[in-house]
Amino acid sequence: MVKVQGLYRNINDLEEFEVYYTKVIIPKILSVPGVIKIDFTTLYHSTNKQPEGLNDIHVITETYFESLEEMKRILSSEEGIAILKLVAALGEDSTEIASFMAQEKVVYAPKWLEKKTEEGEVIEIVDLNNLEIF
Repeated sequence: MVKVQGLYRNINDLEEFEVYYTKVIIPKILSVPGVIKIDFTTLYHSTNKQPEGLNDIHVITETYFESLEEMKRILSSEEGIAILKLVAALGEDSTEIASFMAQEKVVYAPKWLEKKTEEGEVIEIVDLNNLEIF
């Protein structure tokens, strides 16, 4: 599985943006075979002292694809290009858009690990005692 993350900042009307994205763009993306899911996250600042350049980020989207090959196929298809144009049109006002390919790693607290493993969510367990963070 692979995902593409979108960051949206300087959105003039967040409510209008959210309605358009969730009612128009998301259904189009989810109708394409090879797309697994989309996470749409609206950000609210927890402090007034955000670093320069990060204080205007309002939305993060994550689009999950079955594989890198499926993602490439979809994004180069006629349907994928039409969707990319819809997303790019969001930047015609002051909204700035950035996108990134991302590799996700999920780390559960020990008390949740057993439950998530039983549910089939955990595929690989990393030994936290030997994990080099920095």
